[in-house]
This record gives sequence, structure tokens and C-alpha cells, in this order.
Amino acid sequence: MEAVRQIIDSDILAEVIHLPESMMNSQVEVIVLPVIKNKSVNTKKSMKGFLKQYASLSLITQEKGAWERVATEKYGNI
Repeated sequence: MEAVRQIIDSDILAEVIHLPESMMNSQVEVIVLPVIKNKSVNTKKSMKGFLKQYASLSLITQEKGAWERVATEKYGNI
């Protein structure tokens, strides 16, 4: 991304942009950046299916009830 940075007198800039009184009669730094268009509001990406390449079809049938089996083996029937 390209940007322009320049230090100028605030008197010149005040003709274009409203500046606070504390910035008047001094030098200010101006940074100009392009507007980014087509930026999606929702930038959250889904992890759904991310580990699909590691799935084992033979073990999928054993998944149902796996947590209960392991907890019972480890801690007994509490």
C-alpha cells in the first residue's frame, strides 16, 4: 500500500481541515493513505473442515459415546 507523509504548517492545512486550537500555528504531520474498498465487514474466518485431511473414516463410527467410555474407564461409574 502506498502512502504519502509530509510535514507542513498548520495554517495551510486549516484551510482544508478543521484543526484543534492546540495544533494551530505549528507544524503538523500529514499522512495520506488510500481508502480500501471492498473490505468485508465480517473478517472472521471459519475453521470448519480445517482438519478434514486427518479424518479417519474407520474411526468416525467409534466417536459416538467416546467421551463417556473413556470417562468411565478412567474414573469408573461415579
